[in-house]
Amino acid sequence: MFSSLFPVPPSVFKSSPHTINVKKGSNYTLFCEGSGSPEPTVTWQKDGNLLADTRRTQVLGNQVKLLDISREDGGIYTCNFENAAGAISQPITVVVEGIMAGYANICLFGLSALFAPQQTSVESVVVFTNRTCPKAIHR
Repeated sequence: MFSSLFPVPPSVFKSSPHTINVKKGSNYTLFCEGSGSPEPTVTWQKDGNLLADTRRTQVLGNQVKLLDISREDGGIYTCNFENAAGAISQPITVVVEGIMAGYANICLFGLSALFAPQQTSVESVVVFTNRTCPKAIHR
């Protein structure tokens, strides 16, 4: 009853893990659940751009279905909740496994990481895999 009288900013109370490793060719559903008053609207972005339905990507409210995952599906997905009282965002990083071209396994600070040079900008992406380096390359 309180929330119907006074606006409550959105909050995210459940979502996909912050980093997801998915296999090339598989399907995966990202999700984000939020609340607020009035009920917030949800939008999705990938790498800062509004996400729209495609043949292999379906935006379904608080879910995004990724079908037949490929290298291009890797990146940072963000669910955004907004209402009259405010806004909140939840980033989810998707790492596509099983793709080697353009990627390299590297060892930084004792942790294994994937290095992905971006072909359309000067920037590169390093994603830590939460695994320790193999002893052969650990120094």
